[in-house]
Amino acid sequence: MSENTFREVLLYGADAANACFSVRPQAIRRAWFDAARVKDYSEICKWMAAEKRSYSTGTDADLRAIIGHSRHDGVVLLTDRPPIGAPKLSEVAEWREAGEPVVYVTKTADAHQIAAIARVSVAMGVKRLLLDEESTEAAFASSAWSESDGAMEHLKLHRVTGPGGFLKLIEDKYHILGVVREGGRNPDYTTPVRVPGRAPLLLVGGGPNGIAPDLIARCAHLLHAPVRGAAPVKLNTADCVTHFLPWLTAKTKKNPGEGFRTRQKEAKAAKAVAREQSKPKAAPAPEAE
Repeated sequence: MSENTFREVLLYGADAANACFSVRPQAIRRAWFDAARVKDYSEICKWMAAEKRSYSTGTDADLRAIIGHSRHDGVVLLTDRPPIGAPKLSEVAEWREAGEPVVYVTKTADAHQIAAIARVSVAMGVKRLLLDEESTEAAFASSAWSESDGAMEHLKLHRVTGPGGFLKLIEDKYHILGVVREGGRNPDYTTPVRVPGRAPLLLVGGGPNGIAPDLIARCAHLLHAPVRGAAPVKLNTADCVTHFLPWLTAKTKKNPGEGFRTRQKEAKAAKAVAREQSKPKAAPAPEAE
């Protein structure tokens, strides 16, 4: 398929549909609404009519037939999505200058995981996702866009071929932290990683050990995907992003005096001073004649 070919993606669900209409309405080619809920989408209907774009109303069964399940919230949109291009090194330099954290997803063909990664990424202030070829294909699935609840509309997606070579080119711009199941270290969650001149890049993957073996050498830090229970459970790619990204994007305190315990001590001291000041003062002793 040509890199310039647009892809059709079906959106379902109120959050996904409203986000698409708000952010990029021109992507909408056609719409179907449940007649019982069409009033919920009156603005989309008005816009479709003004743009002379096809839309129709039907029953719940009609919408279920289109998407294959019942999680439509009364709306289904057929949208056009542009191809996902490769990032330029000049762009990467701009991201670094802006201090933008980046998530790089590899070996993840599950569209539901892409949706979950999108949700937590947007919630943590991430503006773009890097995807290898396998993950890029998953990112075009209907469930990736729909079940992200609109988050995908707020992300810039970039396709990266040859992950090892790309990471080598940007290792002076980004502090690369890879997640593995075997090995790696347990981070100090009280202290987010900060490297002067380099923003964090979280590298995650769906391979047997998380990221692929050839990418481990490109990581400045390896993080261990924690499993503390006795059950044989493994964290998937989306789980790892959800676990580590809030830590990596946490704001550091400007000085130790901003900590909770310090503020608590200061509040107690202020109350003690107030109590002393509120005590009645002893009357002055009479002067001797």
